[in-house]
Amino acid sequence: MDNWVIQELDSLEIGDIRLEKRIKHLLSTLSHSPSESIPVSCRTWSETKAAYRCFSSDKVTADKIMAPHKEKIIERTQQFERVLVLQDTTELNYSGQKKKQGVGPRRHEAERDLFIHPQLVISESGVCLGIYDDYQWFRKELKTQKQSRKEITNDSLHKKHISEKETGRWIEGYKKSTELANCCPDTQVISVSDREGDIYDLFECAEKKNGIKADWLVRMKCIKRATMNISGYRDNLLLNERVMQICPQQIVEFTLPEGRGQPSRKVQQELRLARLTLHPPTGRRGKLRCSPVTVTVLLAMEINPPENVKPLTWWLMSSVSPDELTEPAQLIQWYLLRWQIEVFFKILKSGCQVEKLQLETFERTRNCLALYLIIAWRILYISSLYKVEPEGTSTLIFEKKEWEYLWILVENTPPPEDIPSIRTSVLMLARLGGYLARKNDSPPGPKSIWSGLMRLMLSINAIEIAKNTYG
Repeated sequence: MDNWVIQELDSLEIGDIRLEKRIKHLLSTLSHSPSESIPVSCRTWSETKAAYRCFSSDKVTADKIMAPHKEKIIERTQQFERVLVLQDTTELNYSGQKKKQGVGPRRHEAERDLFIHPQLVISESGVCLGIYDDYQWFRKELKTQKQSRKEITNDSLHKKHISEKETGRWIEGYKKSTELANCCPDTQVISVSDREGDIYDLFECAEKKNGIKADWLVRMKCIKRATMNISGYRDNLLLNERVMQICPQQIVEFTLPEGRGQPSRKVQQELRLARLTLHPPTGRRGKLRCSPVTVTVLLAMEINPPENVKPLTWWLMSSVSPDELTEPAQLIQWYLLRWQIEVFFKILKSGCQVEKLQLETFERTRNCLALYLIIAWRILYISSLYKVEPEGTSTLIFEKKEWEYLWILVENTPPPEDIPSIRTSVLMLARLGGYLARKNDSPPGPKSIWSGLMRLMLSINAIEIAKNTYG
């Protein structure tokens, strides 16, 4: 069993010692070949049967499996002055499994999807610290196809409470960030969301909380919001109009990651920062009445974009006051780290192949997914350490025999006496996974890392078996 598994799940409590050993053994086994199916990873019928029995046990729950991982996240978070909690939603497609329970439609009745909304904790420098929560759900039916036009209109006018809607998951995600903030009172915790998290109820929820609470940062979807003046009355100017009146305060330059068919490119933006009070949305009645919320708004507009490329404009909103920022660009730096959760989803779906899991019930799927969430975090952790702490020792991610065998496999020479750096070890691991390491190549991505891990663990197992057999 791998040392990192023992450390990560050392406080695991299932209520059955055998099941606790089995879960740790399964995490270690599946992490050696995350892209393979459970039978391929387990290799024998007895091991495969034991795995399925473990997932179907009434004593085993996803919350129990994730509990020790959450404890480790708290320990790691306490080492930093500030961490970001990235939240977003992705769907796992199981349309080919007609008998699978715990899945439902997304846009069409024939679809069989499971939604997952994780809270990915990362440091301000970009080191991935873990998955603090993994809210999962499925739709039993497409209500919009069975509702009348009046019922749909009533929902869109917010006559249904936010807790009764799927969008309530963003508020629950913020509450999880606040829970983490209370466990780490000396660390600033900031919940980061994309445009889907632009919900007034979330801002009001944060405003009303007393004591230690998390801050938040969202990319705005609605920029034509009503604001309030100093006298406490509705201002004649909308939010976007007030911000546009401000002179640019800073110019920043950064590299925009590739995505949605667009290549990575350099972006230069001018920034405008303002502290405003939002006027509550109208059209709410009774218990749904909202209060004014004071926020920080940042407008980032691209200047001198490439020819035939639409200028990149971001409207960001946060609870963090301008006095707490070292510069306006700090909000941009935090939001750019949100891309990490997209990388995490890629690892989970492509690297761990979780959409190919053939477990019949929702509970069994959740139990298995809990292990793969930890495995996906581990791969992203290795990838992020390479970028953030390249000169650290490789013992942070590898055992002694692992980096020694890795050196032998890649360099074809005996391992050195000195422990290699993280940069050296991860580069060798990526080369084992197909990374060419040419002079102008970009840093290795998660795909070459998970491929390298699979080949490394397979080679180590083969070497150990040969040693035990032939001496």
